[in-house]
Formats: sequence, structure tokens, C-alpha cells
Amino acid sequence: MIEIRLGRPGDAEILPSIELSAGSAFLQLPDLAWIADNDPLSFEHHLELIGEGTTWVATKSDIVIGFLSAERVESSLHILEVSVHSTVQKQGVGRRLVEAAKAWSLDN
Repeated sequence: MIEIRLGRPGDAEILPSIELSAGSAFLQLPDLAWIADNDPLSFEHHLELIGEGTTWVATKSDIVIGFLSAERVESSLHILEVSVHSTVQKQGVGRRLVEAAKAWSLDN
């Protein structure tokens, strides 16, 4: 079962590798292959966003498989990154992460 929760400091270490895995899907699309070459958000940036309470992670059997990182911009929530590990894509994980962030933004 996939669960969505707020990110924790211990999650920051794995998030860049999930972003790289997710980006590899773009290698199959010539016009978007450049996305796979982008550097992931840094460990330090992830820690900062987790500290602000604007990172959500998806877990399966307590293993982080995806995340959404965002930042507050005035009264809005700006999504910086949504990444789901390539082995579990196309299962609605990204959609659930966006729904969690949306619900949070409506309450805050």
C-alpha cells in the first residue's frame, strides 16, 4: 500500500536519487531528453524544504518511492519538483502527491 506523508529530515538523502530515476523516463523522448541531464535539487535544499513543511513523500513498505517539493510564495504554494522512482511510475503516485499538497495549501 502506498502512503503519503510529510517529508522528514532522514528522507532528504534519498530524494535526489529518486529525482534522477524519475528523470530517466525523459530519455525516451528526444525533445525532452535534456530534462534527464538536469541536476537534482541538492540534499541541503531538500532539508530546507522539509524543514518548512513543504515536502511530501510517497512510501511503499516504509521505503520512499516518490516526493513533491514545494515552497510558499506569498499566499500560494509553488511546486518545485514532483518525482516518482522509475520502477513505480504510472500508478497514480504523482497524482496523490499533488493532491496532498493541494489539500495542505487549501488549509494553510
